[in-house]
Amino acid sequence: MKPSNLRRRIDLYKELEQVVDKGKNEEIKPSCVLKKGDNLYCVDFFLPKGCTALKMPNRTVIEVKSSTLFDTVYRQKKRYEELSGLKGGINRYILALEELNEYAPKPVRPRSKTGFGVVTIGGLMNDIKASVQGQKIHE
Repeated sequence: MKPSNLRRRIDLYKELEQVVDKGKNEEIKPSCVLKKGDNLYCVDFFLPKGCTALKMPNRTVIEVKSSTLFDTVYRQKKRYEELSGLKGGINRYILALEELNEYAPKPVRPRSKTGFGVVTIGGLMNDIKASVQGQKIHE
């Protein structure tokens, strides 16, 4: 049986807690609300100072989805475009999926320090574990 979306968020939060650098004021804000004009956007994780260990820039969002519909990636990319378009907007938006399928057939790494990316939750957790062990991770 597949773990629930809430369970996966809790597990991911615990893993992220291991790699944020408190000395650099890095932090994770779970279930954070971001505001654009009159609109409010709730995101699963917001890293205002980024995460050096995972090579994530300031103002990174991580959104966790345990199931993928035909338009999930499209809707999340639109959300990234809306949130990145505002002054002080986000720099990177990571969509972490339980598994890849016909709607999201392969991971998409952001093209630069900013951008939209699609990864598996397991892949992101593996990057976190590799970082904790001092191994090189994908950017």
